[in-house]
Amino acid sequence: MTPIGNEGGHVIDVAISSDNKYLVASAWGKSVQTKLPDGRTRISSEKNHPICVWELPTGELKSQQNLPDGGAGPVAISSDSSLFAAAVGEPERRIRIWDLATGKEIGTISSYPGIVRSLTFSVGGDRLLTGMEDGTILVWDWRRTKQ
Repeated sequence: MTPIGNEGGHVIDVAISSDNKYLVASAWGKSVQTKLPDGRTRISSEKNHPICVWELPTGELKSQQNLPDGGAGPVAISSDSSLFAAAVGEPERRIRIWDLATGKEIGTISSYPGIVRSLTFSVGGDRLLTGMEDGTILVWDWRRTKQ
């Protein structure tokens, strides 16, 4: 077993590439403790929620995307290991798609109802499937949303 450091607080989701070279992990921001005037302590998280791409053979951090506010949700890697995607929470729900090699964002899906609970790419990588909180599954041709 090889431990991999977590750049955030608790891990939300992980995905591993089909070639076992990459691991993508989404997490909440690190815990922050704030002392309140009445002596109690409030625990919250930083508004910096990381999505990290790790090279598994070396354990090295390849790239990191920091998401503000509502944070990161489920993640997915395409079967050819060229893309990864993550659902993003509030204030604007959307799914962001990045090139795995460069870390550059190449697409966004927005304006959908509800909360995404799971993600996966189709075998060819041209479609992204989302499992929604209400039990529906949505199939997206994400390349039509390309930036």
